[in-house]
Amino acid sequence: MICVENPKAQFAKCSSYNGSLYAYWLCISPSFIRSVFRHGDRTPKKSEIYPLDPHKNYIKSLGYGKLTNEGKNREYQLGVSLKKRYGALLGDDYDTSNIHAISTDYDRTKMSLLLLLAGFFPPRKDQKWNQNLNWQPIPIAVSADDGKPNYWNSDLCPKYIMKKYSL
Repeated sequence: MICVENPKAQFAKCSSYNGSLYAYWLCISPSFIRSVFRHGDRTPKKSEIYPLDPHKNYIKSLGYGKLTNEGKNREYQLGVSLKKRYGALLGDDYDTSNIHAISTDYDRTKMSLLLLLAGFFPPRKDQKWNQNLNWQPIPIAVSADDGKPNYWNSDLCPKYIMKKYSL
């Protein structure tokens, strides 16, 4: 989820939860943007494997319910794509006062969020701590997963409220 409440005092939240496929936009205006996205492509969970599945050894080697390399790449590219679309609102440099990233407590959702942030905020100038690695650590928070999507202050967006009550 990315929210930009004010282009001058930029503040954003990112979230990865079991929502829609890749990304969809809940509310868009020049000063408020919210995007909700799902984790990247994953291997099946153990409960989804049938006994004679010819791919079960491959799946087991990656881990059940874990991101595939294609899923990792898609999440990274989603971050690059969001940067192209909304980079002017958030700026090029990662700033701890501008973004707060939140994920549910699953390896695949935490990794998806980290990959998206890597695509959105590659290190610039003094943020580059390792010349051989075009990545910077960005902290994420983990929220409890009670099975319900958490939209974090969705009532701040009038269009969201109208859509919510029209369903």
